[in-house]
Amino acid sequence: MAQDDQAVLEVTARTRIRRFPPRGHHDKRTIWGILDKAVVAHIGFTKDETPAMLPMIFFRRGDHVYFHGAQKNRMFGSFTDHPQVCLTATVIDGFVAARAALHHSMNYRSVIIYGTVEEVADPVEKLDALKSLIERFYPNRWDKIRRPSESEFSRVSVYRLPIQEASAKIRNAFPPPMPEEMDINVWAGVVPIETRIGVPILDPHSNPDTALNQDFSRIAEILRPSDGANQPGPPKAVKLGDELLGDVRQEYVPPAEEPVPPAQAQAAPSAKPRQVERPAMPHPAAEAKTVATAFILADGSRQDVDAKVGLTLMEAATAAGVPGVVAECGGSMACATCHVYVDPEWLGRLPPPAAGESGMLDYVEGGRREGSRLSCQIKVTDDMEGFRAAVPEGQR
Repeated sequence: MAQDDQAVLEVTARTRIRRFPPRGHHDKRTIWGILDKAVVAHIGFTKDETPAMLPMIFFRRGDHVYFHGAQKNRMFGSFTDHPQVCLTATVIDGFVAARAALHHSMNYRSVIIYGTVEEVADPVEKLDALKSLIERFYPNRWDKIRRPSESEFSRVSVYRLPIQEASAKIRNAFPPPMPEEMDINVWAGVVPIETRIGVPILDPHSNPDTALNQDFSRIAEILRPSDGANQPGPPKAVKLGDELLGDVRQEYVPPAEEPVPPAQAQAAPSAKPRQVERPAMPHPAAEAKTVATAFILADGSRQDVDAKVGLTLMEAATAAGVPGVVAECGGSMACATCHVYVDPEWLGRLPPPAAGESGMLDYVEGGRREGSRLSCQIKVTDDMEGFRAAVPEGQR
């Protein structure tokens, strides 16, 4: 990449990462790298006052993304009145299987770009863009194939989108190790995804003696994972019960399917159902004990809340409708919009924030200061009678 890739794009209201801010990136090097690994982009546009989206093959050249299509493409027709678009490109790196239903996820690299498209009208630049698209995947092929005829050339349009208002987001992690889930005996981890080219298949209309004289290394390089493929770090020793497992990467062998004898198959309906032991789901009692807590609102007023023991402070606040405790992610520690300032008298009486919470606090609106905590990470206990916290002026 050129030296210009060291620059960092300005963060706007549209490109600020609100959920899991540590995963966000605004430097050109990261954004360009993901675009150069993605094959297809999805472009959102407005047609007849209706939102729509189309997948498009594309290529990047410097600070622009180029894409093309038929001149009468409905998306291109919409650009006259609505030239503002949103482009997204994603590379999927792995499935994340967790111990809790809502912690299942994907490892990925993604880019989102907002901007105004511009048609490439100059014939020389337009033809060069079409060549660049071919050469992105098939090096040195342009000089071996038929160029577009004048009629074909007139019926195709090429557009470009500046990479000025853009952000990248990357997830590269195992499922979160929540203490309340560690006793659930189910496999959890990452299943990496690898994409590769297969054996080329000759077009049946070709001369059967046609030599395989095309270099496909560029496609293979685009699809090839780069130095770890955005997978979590090296396997670590994990203790399960009294057994120490050195390498947690396991080879998956699909279970063999055994034919069921006819006699057993007929008897199956009357067979005793298999009993599956499942972990009990926590359910706070309707008459749970409460403690008196107080929230000092941004305007200086006070709201008293009877918080149920066993809930989080965020759950107690949102249940009581405390203004300013947004909790956009619902308590999954993904947005930092349940930020509060714990009263100094109580700060030392709480368990210190874990690494994950501490990292998220670096992204709260207004800046982190003494007493900053995420209320979703504070469990209400029966010794918190009289607890106080202040709500910040804004959350993001």
